[in-house]
Formats: sequence, structure tokens, C-alpha cells
Amino acid sequence: MTILEGSTQVFNNSFNALSTKVELDRGKTYTWSLTSVNEDGQTIGDSYSFSTPGVPIGNFAPYTAVITITFDEGPSQMKISWTGSDQDGDALTYDVKVFKEGRSIFEAVDLASTAIAPIEFSIETEYSVEVISKDGSGNFSISKRTVLSPD
Repeated sequence: MTILEGSTQVFNNSFNALSTKVELDRGKTYTWSLTSVNEDGQTIGDSYSFSTPGVPIGNFAPYTAVITITFDEGPSQMKISWTGSDQDGDALTYDVKVFKEGRSIFEAVDLASTAIAPIEFSIETEYSVEVISKDGSGNFSISKRTVLSPD
């Protein structure tokens, strides 16, 4: 399990249990993700955001974007969109990267929109999408999602 505040790692540990307790500062926005490991390998999970209750010091970082990936098998197009939000209500821009089996196939910076044009996909191939949500105060969060295209 890894917990970040912006780009700063505040917690990283391995567990064999299904739950744990972590002490965090009040009034801050955090991002967390899990990597599951077994005898067949490892799977990196999606990242999620939350804010702890309390009076914030400064400006909140944006929540991690919720990434949606769909496959249209008619023209073999992968459609990517996301939903971003910020507790302060700041306007957000996004940097987006798409990877096919670990190699970059698309990159855009400072997007105001929450979707990109469809991308042609190959069957039974691993694709990863990374969305960096940024506010005007220099705060950001990173979302990642990995999927396997249909056959």
C-alpha cells in the first residue's frame, strides 16, 4: 500500500492482512493505491483520493481522476475519458499519457477537456492510462488505470 500527498510519499508498506491503520494529518488530500502480489505475479490497482477532515493549511490538491476506458469492437476503438474534481473548486487541467504494453502511444499536456479522441486498439493487449490532474496553485494528483483489451 502506498499513500501520497501530492507527489510526496507519506506511507509505503506491505501487509498480509486485509486492513491497517495509518495516521495522517488533518485537512489534507491524499492518494492511495494497492499492489496485489501472489505466486503468479503482481497487479497494480487503481489510485483513489480522499481528504482528511479538519482545517486545511493552504490549498487542497485535486482528487485523483476517475478514469473510464471502453472498447468499441466495431471499428476497434478504445475510448478514454475521466472525471476530475477539486475540493477548493479550482479549475483543473490534465496531462494524459496512454501506454500500450509499457510503451507510450499518446501524450497530451494541459488539457481542459476530460476525454481524448478514440485510439485504435489491438486485441488482448495491456493498455495503461495515466491522468495528472493539476490546479492553478501548482497542486496535482496522479491517477493510473491498466486494462486488458478484449479478444
